[in-house]
Amino acid sequence: MGNAENKQGKKKKIHRLTGRDLKASTLGWELALPIVLSPVGGHFLDLHFDTKPLLTIIGFLFGLLTGGYFLIKFMIYESYELRERNKEDKKDGE
Repeated sequence: MGNAENKQGKKKKIHRLTGRDLKASTLGWELALPIVLSPVGGHFLDLHFDTKPLLTIIGFLFGLLTGGYFLIKFMIYESYELRERNKEDKKDGE
């Protein structure tokens, strides 16, 4: 019975690890896309409205803020998950 419980525990941890890895890779896209696409969009708007570098700079700052938001959101989620896992581990250890 102890061996079956051990296998179930390993499966559970492997499942969480793959989901966590997927979220971390998604974070890379959530950081990169706003930082790259916002200034590009700003550049095209600058060309259209003849407001050279203003909208490009605004787009870059917007991209940085958006990327920072996604990063902070991810960090809060990960800290919550870590706390929950630690609570479960303490309960299992008792």
